[in-house]
Amino acid sequence: MSLTLNQVISPYLPAPVTLHLNPGIHGVIGPNGVGKTTLLRLIAGHHRPRGGSIEAERTALARAGADACFAGHRIADHLAVTQVGHPLLDAALFTEVLDIAALTPQATISTLSVGHRQLVSVATALAANAPITLLDEPFNGLDVRTRTALRQLLIRLAGEREKWTLLLSSHRAEDLAGLVGDVIPIQAGVVLEPVDLDEIRNHYPTLTGPAAAVREIAGEHPIIAEAVLGPTLRLTLGQPLNSSEERRAAVEEVAVSQPDDQALIDLLSMTPPEGS
Repeated sequence: MSLTLNQVISPYLPAPVTLHLNPGIHGVIGPNGVGKTTLLRLIAGHHRPRGGSIEAERTALARAGADACFAGHRIADHLAVTQVGHPLLDAALFTEVLDIAALTPQATISTLSVGHRQLVSVATALAANAPITLLDEPFNGLDVRTRTALRQLLIRLAGEREKWTLLLSSHRAEDLAGLVGDVIPIQAGVVLEPVDLDEIRNHYPTLTGPAAAVREIAGEHPIIAEAVLGPTLRLTLGQPLNSSEERRAAVEEVAVSQPDDQALIDLLSMTPPEGS
């Protein structure tokens, strides 16, 4: 299902939010405390907006860390209580998510680690089979093996569920790279428009070569990152090169490359593309 926010005003965000997301996997990136959880709560209806409109089907939100709430003493108790409110909850999928970390329904919730509590929260949201699923920092506290298995499960579910919209928030680019096709940067509480990774990739070229030549080609372009490797200089720019600059780079033997998904998401979390 598609999700639309039109000039939504929240007392917890400094600017109105306008978004339109089609089915697929989308990322929300930004440092801790910037407003990622606030945005997801707003979409889920946990925060009432003061203005604007939200057009969304039924949502399921997996809260993060200490914010996650569970019912009962054991995981099995939590599942039983959740099924009362959600009789169509997929118990088999719930258990499959637990299996990722070798958790059993008999495990005591109070003894779970932060990562395992997070996984129970994710299992609950995914098993709800909502048209729109919101996962707040779903990989927080998970080890590498469990993160990898959860990523694979999310990719599989996205392929199986027609018209499913999945929104993942994280403060780490590595959590989103390879999963999402676009990201929503949040900077200083301002929710920016979704950025398609493939469309924006050439806006952040990296020049590597002799220092003088690299500096000349970079010209007045904003520099986002700089590294000196002996006589070699590497600059990452915040604007695309024009055709003349690209030709000059080839003549001067300056290599021009584009960032991979992880590096690009990191850049977007720090520096929005022009026009945002």
